[in-house]
Amino acid sequence: MKKFLSALLVVTALTASAEAESESFMDYIGLGVALQDVDSPNFDNGTALVVTGGKNLYEGLGMELEGTGSISKMEGKFNGIKDDLDFWSLGMYSTYIWKLGNFSIKPRLGVIYRSLKSNIDIHAPKVPVVGTTYQTTDITGMGMSAGIGFSYSLGDSYNIYTNYTKIEDELDHLTFGAEFKF
Repeated sequence: MKKFLSALLVVTALTASAEAESESFMDYIGLGVALQDVDSPNFDNGTALVVTGGKNLYEGLGMELEGTGSISKMEGKFNGIKDDLDFWSLGMYSTYIWKLGNFSIKPRLGVIYRSLKSNIDIHAPKVPVVGTTYQTTDITGMGMSAGIGFSYSLGDSYNIYTNYTKIEDELDHLTFGAEFKF
């Protein structure tokens, strides 16, 4: 499945380079704030700043670049240890936009490079099990991400949007923001 998704992204990137000769490199840029939720009972929610840029390639098919970084880190507590979960990511997504008047639906599928670091293991249970050792969290590298977005057009140049994004099995984002269209 991962090979298929990687091939899909390569095709999208090649299509983008073919289309790059016409018009501008990006059709829109966006700025948003994401509510972060790590899949662990030991961490609170956090917030992140999300910056996006996208290009519509062919009849609804597009690609989107996204950078995310924690601004209010997820605080954790486990077995007497308190620490924050530091997160950032860079991703490239294939998108498809369905337009319904001023309203749009945009599923996204992508490859990301992400970093999650904490002195607390995000996979540890709420209550420690005797005789079990728990590691720190240090997840850095490539991964898969998918999500769905909804936007509303405020005219020719602006959209407001919300996205739900699942990053591997580790993190969920619910993003609220605005986009400027060129």
